[in-house]
Amino acid sequence: MDGQVFANRREAGAVLAAALERYKDRDDVVVLALPRGGVPVGYEVAKRLGAPLDVFVVRKLGVPGHRELAMGAIAPGGVRVLNRSIVDWYHIPPQAIEETAREELAELERREHAYRGARGPLEVAGKTVILVDDGLATGSTMKAAVQAVRELGPARVVVAVPTGAAETCASMRRLARGLLRGRRVVRRLLPDVGLRSARAARMNQREIPRQEWPQFLASFGRRHRSWLATIEEWPREAPERTRAVDQPLESLDAEDGAIAIRLGNGEVLRVEAPQALRIDVTERGEELGFDLDTARGVTRLRFRAAALPEELDGIAPSER
Repeated sequence: MDGQVFANRREAGAVLAAALERYKDRDDVVVLALPRGGVPVGYEVAKRLGAPLDVFVVRKLGVPGHRELAMGAIAPGGVRVLNRSIVDWYHIPPQAIEETAREELAELERREHAYRGARGPLEVAGKTVILVDDGLATGSTMKAAVQAVRELGPARVVVAVPTGAAETCASMRRLARGLLRGRRVVRRLLPDVGLRSARAARMNQREIPRQEWPQFLASFGRRHRSWLATIEEWPREAPERTRAVDQPLESLDAEDGAIAIRLGNGEVLRVEAPQALRIDVTERGEELGFDLDTARGVTRLRFRAAALPEELDGIAPSER
């Protein structure tokens, strides 16, 4: 179903739960959801399976200077997973990894307390643990979760996601005892939850004439100010990289032969010498982002409206 997305994470969870029917109404099954995106998905899965739900907090280790790009992840129990290709490509020294890990460990412990308060985690020893997230990109976070859960002595670990990159799913199968994907593999994750479904609107691309770029960018920036922007670069002769994830948009401007993207964290990202600008529009007329072609490759910008995370029974929402 190319070009289609789930309406929201709860719909994705309902579809995923149907694929997990064999685990329904069993007293040896526990659902662990990875905050934040995996929590509403996991909630629907646990509700429909009649299984207890808990959160399992894992923290991404961001590349210094590019924190939105994952070089690995940490999980409870001292588990650390590193993406060696990212570490080697960016020549990240061990001391920088250690410093980032210390910072993220403090945040992991804070979030665990925020979600649970004084409550302890669910007992998973000897049980089938279904680890749920809203998708797999690099897989660093889920790999850390699988390794950490294994230390708790479950009988089986099943990774359940609505979608994921092909190479990541292949490596995850070797790590977990089961991998269940609610929809076929996609190369590019789409906005909001990055999931595909038969129900949401189809996407169309429309190229904007160059003479209209200044007016278009200024108008688009005003209409989508404070929307959350995710920016990816897809070079022709280098690994793809993510330059920003869910950063509030301040403005878009065409200036000095480049396009300047100003974000709420004060960062200004420039796309030099763009050759074409193509906007993504749904059949309902929603503008979800655009692609910028350059001589080096493609820069993709995707936007979604900021929304508060849903509060679930017995689980506090993450920070607002």
